[in-house]
Amino acid sequence: NIVKVLAVLCVLCSSRNPRARDNNNWRLWLTEYDHKLTDIVDDLNKQHSGAVFSTDNQFALMTEDEFAAFVKGSFQHEAPKRQLRGDNVQLTLTQAQQEATGVDWSTTKCMSPVRNQGSCGSCWSFLVNVGQTVDIQGESALQSALDKQPVTVVVESGNNVWRNYKSGVVQSCPGAQSDHAVIAVGYGTKDGQQHFKIKNSWGTGWGEQGYMYLKRGVGGKGMCNMAEMPAYSIPLPCKRSFGRR
Repeated sequence: NIVKVLAVLCVLCSSRNPRARDNNNWRLWLTEYDHKLTDIVDDLNKQHSGAVFSTDNQFALMTEDEFAAFVKGSFQHEAPKRQLRGDNVQLTLTQAQQEATGVDWSTTKCMSPVRNQGSCGSCWSFLVNVGQTVDIQGESALQSALDKQPVTVVVESGNNVWRNYKSGVVQSCPGAQSDHAVIAVGYGTKDGQQHFKIKNSWGTGWGEQGYMYLKRGVGGKGMCNMAEMPAYSIPLPCKRSFGRR
């Protein structure tokens, strides 16, 4: 992976650089850090039977604190004002919703390509905001809104689960405050597991071409807090041009 490649480069550089001692210290740090990351990813792959995690991502050389700071820095930009609140608070999925086959807005023309906010962009600037926004709460309300359009959600992502996510359905998050804004673009079943589909703003090299799947039907705030503060726009930003899957 990227950490091992850089460790090899450091070895090559140290043989030609008069500051070999500093290079050796850097190489030692990289080796130790690679072992730590490998242990973290191995644990994640054991905990999430339906997902895959890897250190091969753009955040590999960030410490945990640096990654958390990167996520929170983009989240602290001014969020769009929310003017309305939905009447119903639907925390858990109904039986009909659990049996629904699903929808996916990522395949429609109204959904822009996955982009990368970089180190200085605001995650809020990559969201669907047209007209007034309506706050809702709970997985059931979120799924009902997704039947009509994509939905803005906030999540807890400044952790190793999001940092090292590669594919599949995430089964759990550490349990912290929300620190990132993303777009819920659908729901359904993947490899026998119910999920909500998330569009992130970390580029197509992260996750499944920039997308992530979070377990659906967990109740409460939802997986990684995604059902805590959903919001959708009125009028609808686009019309659905597909049927249920």
